[in-house]
Amino acid sequence: MNNTLLPKPKYLWVPIGMAWSMVTMRPEAFCLTVLLLITLSLPTFRRKAGLLGVIGVLLALLPFAPIGITATDAPGPPKLIECCPGMPLRYRQAKAAAQRGECVFCSDIIMGFAAKYYLVW
Repeated sequence: MNNTLLPKPKYLWVPIGMAWSMVTMRPEAFCLTVLLLITLSLPTFRRKAGLLGVIGVLLALLPFAPIGITATDAPGPPKLIECCPGMPLRYRQAKAAAQRGECVFCSDIIMGFAAKYYLVW
């Protein structure tokens, strides 16, 4: 039997990583999936099974971290701020607090992968 059409197991990490980043809705998981794709595309890194394993473990565990990274601009130096959910009754107050840099505006529907604190620049 010819197995040339079957993918190698290490190449299955990329679609699994993309699906995982869509399920968790965390940008950190997406960035690690892109890093994994770059790692698999370069022959020098493709041979390093340890590096692929470390990226795979980080990809699996990072969405459970209580700290998220966002590209939101906030006044002052980089700092950790909390998430302020935009519930229907407090939408305006949450948006105003987010514009002042007191919190990061997030959804009122909290999933199991939502970060409690965010690192803002």
